[in-house]
Parts: sequence; structure tokens; C-alpha cells
Amino acid sequence: MERRTGVPGWAAGWTLTGAAIVALASALHPLTLDPWHADLPIRFIAERRTQWVWDHALMAVGIVLWLGGLAIGFGHEGRTRPLSFAAAALSVCSIAMWLTALSIELGGLPIAVDRIDAHEHAGTLAASLFANGLLLGYFAMIPAWLAVALGSGTTWGALSGALGIAGIVFTLFQPIAWVLALTSALPFGWTILAAWRWRSYNKTNR
Repeated sequence: MERRTGVPGWAAGWTLTGAAIVALASALHPLTLDPWHADLPIRFIAERRTQWVWDHALMAVGIVLWLGGLAIGFGHEGRTRPLSFAAAALSVCSIAMWLTALSIELGGLPIAVDRIDAHEHAGTLAASLFANGLLLGYFAMIPAWLAVALGSGTTWGALSGALGIAGIVFTLFQPIAWVLALTSALPFGWTILAAWRWRSYNKTNR
């Protein structure tokens, strides 16, 4: 008999909805992998500021729903698997780091870009804000993938979480899009399947 997860169906719904929003926001975002090369995002903001702002606002909503749902799910599963409590805490930590990064890119960066023509050092400030925001976004994914590794309770989940962390570290030194996409897709996919399992179990055990 399958173990009862005890995870509320609405928490699973948060995770699935948030994951879809994060995927959409990522697709709308310009491909920026290297924190030390800010020309593309600065040009993108100058030309399509509205898209940049809405994209990052959408990402913030998606992150809160996706990782918030996971934190609740891990917290409930911690009743029978103590490591899941640590995974829940790591998910909340990731949310806090993500919201800080997105605040930089949503608030400070567009303002700095707007002032590049008027102020001598605005371009340097914009590049610095972008580097800080992107680096913090990378660092924010480390506790998220560590949460998957610890809270999954499966070999696949643990390996995918570890691979996700390795992909982040690799990208910091050698930003290659397909490497980051592949190493992130596996633990991201695990979170979707976990939420679907929580949701399906609740439906069949009403």
C-alpha cells in the first residue's frame, strides 16, 4: 500500500502552476548566462523595458508558487522522512534569495539603464547590478536543487539535485546554454513529477 503523503492538494497545485509560470518567464527572458557581460541585457532593457519588467514580475510569482508549494510538500513529508524538513527550509531560503535577485533586476537595473545617457557612471552601475542579480539567481538555485537531493527520498531525485548543483557551478566558470538547460531540467522535472504524485494521491484517497 502506498504511503500517505499528507501533502495538501493545493500545495501540489501551487508547485505545478508555479513551475509552468517559471518555464514561461524563462522562455521570455533573453539568454543571459555570463554575469560579466551585460551588453545584451542592457540593450534589451533599453529597447523592451516593459517586457523585461513584466517578465521578472512573472518570474517572482512563479518562484513563490513553485518553491512555496515544494516547501509545504517537503514539510508534510518530513513527518516520516526527517531530511524533508531540511529540504523545506532550503526551499524557503531559495525563495528569499530569488526575490532579492529579482528585486535587483526588476527595480534597480532598469533605473540605471534609463540614466546611462545622462550620467557618466550609470553604465557601470547597470552592469554591476546585472552581475549581482544574475549571480544571486545562480546561487539561489543551489539550495533549491539541494532541497530536491535531500527531500526526494529517491536515487533519481538525489542524483538530479546533485547534477543541478554541478551545472550551476560549471556555468559560473564556463557558461554553456545546453549544459545549464540539461542539468537544470532533471531536478526541475522531478519537482513537477513529485507535485503530480502528491496531487494524484490526494485525488484517489478522498
